[in-house]
Amino acid sequence: MAPSQTKEQLLTTRRIESGETPRPRALPLGTRMFGGAAALLLVTLGGALGFASWQMNRLASERVTAALEAAPDIYAGFSESLAASRKAAVRARAEDVGTRALLAEGSAISDA
Repeated sequence: MAPSQTKEQLLTTRRIESGETPRPRALPLGTRMFGGAAALLLVTLGGALGFASWQMNRLASERVTAALEAAPDIYAGFSESLAASRKAAVRARAEDVGTRALLAEGSAISDA
């Protein structure tokens, strides 16, 4: 045994010479337990967050759909109200004395 080699290096050298492949070192038990617990925690939190997000999206979609069901009726009422106000404005101008005088004057000129 050479003085510069440790016992572990000597065993590794013998394994290589005999044709064995050196096995990789495993992680310590504490590290493996921590990694497993962290992975389990991430999966649990991810699942909970995904479910909550899906549920909120579903509820919001239902509320928006319910709120928009009244939109066609509201638009129809607005359109009818706008048409009625325009008709009233035109009727008021048509019944105005000045408008009648201008229209009568214009028809007298065209008849001549």
